[in-house]
Amino acid sequence: MNFLGIGSLELLVVMIIGVTVVGPKRLILGVRTFKKFLTKLKEQRDYITELIIDEENNINEAIEENIELINPVPIKTTKKDKKTPKQDSGYSSEDNNNGK
Repeated sequence: MNFLGIGSLELLVVMIIGVTVVGPKRLILGVRTFKKFLTKLKEQRDYITELIIDEENNINEAIEENIELINPVPIKTTKKDKKTPKQDSGYSSEDNNNGK
């Protein structure tokens, strides 16, 4: 038997020392208190694990919903894209042809 890295003989020695130092009634009360503490600690661990998993699922759902907005391929810019647009004079070539 291996409990918290302590063998059965070592656990027996610790219990004997505990009974002689603390007394049998207080030792039982201490074991019960320690058991309650471990139970609450496990509940907190499970709660935190559940929160982390829920948040991970929420993030994954948000990513799946917005996958179109995510572009893993970088957009290449060309020299045409970098040029500033010409000033619009307000007239188009269609206006010039229609005016004749």
